[in-house]
Amino acid sequence: SVAEQNTITPSTEQAAEIEVAPKLEPTFTTGTQTLDGVQALAYARIRKIDSDFQRTGRQRTVIEAVIHKARNMSLGQLDRVARQVLPLVKSSRSGGGLLNLISDAYSWRNYPISQKMLPISGSSKMIIVRGAEMYQYDVTKNINALQDFLYR
Repeated sequence: SVAEQNTITPSTEQAAEIEVAPKLEPTFTTGTQTLDGVQALAYARIRKIDSDFQRTGRQRTVIEAVIHKARNMSLGQLDRVARQVLPLVKSSRSGGGLLNLISDAYSWRNYPISQKMLPISGSSKMIIVRGAEMYQYDVTKNINALQDFLYR
């Protein structure tokens, strides 16, 4: 349902680890809920309880929820949201150029959402560089995977 597409379900552990600036004081409970912007940002930024891959998964979950919500907006509503958000966006495109994308995006609203996580499974390993953990990955395998995802 549309309501389910606009919700996020943090676990008890995730709800306990969500951190934001103290003055914002978001509240969280376990289970399915609709998050406000501060809560969604905090949820997407959780780092302590699992891996970087799961953190980026939460980021994709938040972005997908925003897309689902935007799909149900009229062109006028999208325009109003864009005019509020655009002053906060840095881009090489002009503001007008970005606004033109809104009308294009409106026609794309029924397209399916596809995702691809990189580096692909089995193409990376954890290494230590100057005391910090980093992923070393096979560039060629990941370029090929991205090209396959985008163009085939």
